[in-house]
Amino acid sequence: MRWSGAAAAVTATAAAGAILSTVDGPWRPWAGALAAAGAAGALLVAHRARHDDRLTTGAALCAVPAAATAGLTALPAPPGAGALLLAAAGAGLAAAAGQAVARAASPVLLAVALAASGAAAAALARLLLEAPVTAVAAGLAAPALAAGTLLPRLALRLAGVPAPAVPTDAGSVAGAERVLPGAELTARAGLARGLYAGTLAGTAVTAAGAAAVAATGGWTGGLLLVVTAAVLLLRARALVEPAAARILAGAAVVAVAVAAVPAALALDPAPRLAVAAGLLLAVGAGAAAARATPSPPARRALDVCELVLTAAAVPAALAAMGLFALVRTL
Repeated sequence: MRWSGAAAAVTATAAAGAILSTVDGPWRPWAGALAAAGAAGALLVAHRARHDDRLTTGAALCAVPAAATAGLTALPAPPGAGALLLAAAGAGLAAAAGQAVARAASPVLLAVALAASGAAAAALARLLLEAPVTAVAAGLAAPALAAGTLLPRLALRLAGVPAPAVPTDAGSVAGAERVLPGAELTARAGLARGLYAGTLAGTAVTAAGAAAVAATGGWTGGLLLVVTAAVLLLRARALVEPAAARILAGAAVVAVAVAAVPAALALDPAPRLAVAAGLLLAVGAGAAAARATPSPPARRALDVCELVLTAAAVPAALAAMGLFALVRTL
């Protein structure tokens, strides 16, 4: 299965799920049963085609929207936090099952599983704490953003890539020269690359999406979105893998656009022009930065700026959650 065919199949399945989610009344359980059957059938196809990586991944991805629809229709309409929890749990379980069937690290399925887990955690927090949606989103964005700094080392450890041995004396030189066979080291490096790409995409999409939702709650949420987008763009410029860099940059740009357009439409014409001009200037600055090759000191300064902004996301998230305002009222 070519990736274009897989994308078409996933799109068709998502469209069918969107239609089934609108069914209400006594027919809603039947819609959920049909979606669950579709998810099970897609996973069965993935299992039978497990020797074809593309077909396995495509079939497993088709199971994700079907399982999400089954969870969404398990409760009566209109959907709330409980339905979102079930939908995210269904999508995450389908992605995890597809990953287990594939028996290899699939970055797409890993990203979907992580993003669904984040959505499920946010829905559960909404149910238990009855907090505003924007506060829950802000509380999800900061941890997802901070997790990105731990992913390279975690991926290497999970893949079993040995750390480079540095001899400290003459007796340890012989041990440092013993390395894994080339084929095994290549396989582990490929596994680490897949794990890192999937977890990086999952955390980036979760952080960007949560920050975009938090931005609808006021200027503190907008500040969190700006910090999140800046961190993702700074991380993207340091990546060697083009696909991973595009995912981070795309998540940051889409999140800012999704939050900026509705906010600008609610303003008067003059501020609306200012928002549009700011977006165009940001595009121009990004294009100029993409063509430039920073010097080693500038590259180091950008690394430090990324760490500072990552740390700044925590107080920005606390402000967007309203905790600082709550403390002031005590």
